[in-house]
Amino acid sequence: MGQKPRAYLSDSNAAKLSAISDEISNWKSSHRITATENQLLRHDLVLAVNRIANISGTYGHHRSILSGGALKDLKLSQSIFSLGNSEGHQVRLGKAEDLAQEITADLVYLDPPYKKRQYAANYHLLETVAVGDKPETHGVSGLRDWWPQYSDFCSKLKIHDALAAIVNGVEAPRIMMSYSEDGLISQQDMIESLSRFGEVKLHEFPHVRFRSNASALKRDLKEFVFEVVR
Repeated sequence: MGQKPRAYLSDSNAAKLSAISDEISNWKSSHRITATENQLLRHDLVLAVNRIANISGTYGHHRSILSGGALKDLKLSQSIFSLGNSEGHQVRLGKAEDLAQEITADLVYLDPPYKKRQYAANYHLLETVAVGDKPETHGVSGLRDWWPQYSDFCSKLKIHDALAAIVNGVEAPRIMMSYSEDGLISQQDMIESLSRFGEVKLHEFPHVRFRSNASALKRDLKEFVFEVVR
């Protein structure tokens, strides 16, 4: 028995997505667009797909029946840019642990994963749209090979070393990191871990939990911002 069709998108939207992605790739390979223009078009395509995906929060799996926004047509919307304050920005792509030594700033803000759920696995379809490739897929959910993007922040055993690599690597007198009461590491353990690098201040904020279904978990929780002053 073969694999059932995966219903992340309606048939018509899946066909549109494939056609648009292929055309962008053709334009890039024929030098009709630059690398930056390719990235911008794929950025817009990612946003368009996310608006009509048949999911309940992430792409770990799809709904069994097409419903809601998934019944709408895929439509691209043009990105609008502000011309103000457009000088001196830099964007880097890679693991924060590897890029940290390239960063010099007055303030560094970190927003790492805080659960064991790997982002790369749970947003695999958007990764494929962004990259523009046609990878082999595996399992019921049709995951691409996401292991090269594995995050150590999703492991209780590896998170402290990953955090140390970033904090020791960056040149910044102040570092702020957001985390959650729901995180793998408790508030006290995180304070102890960060205290290796400087004085730690804790800021707490009430937050409403995201729930994609009728979860029994409590609705309200605390979000933390840990501030490290060196």
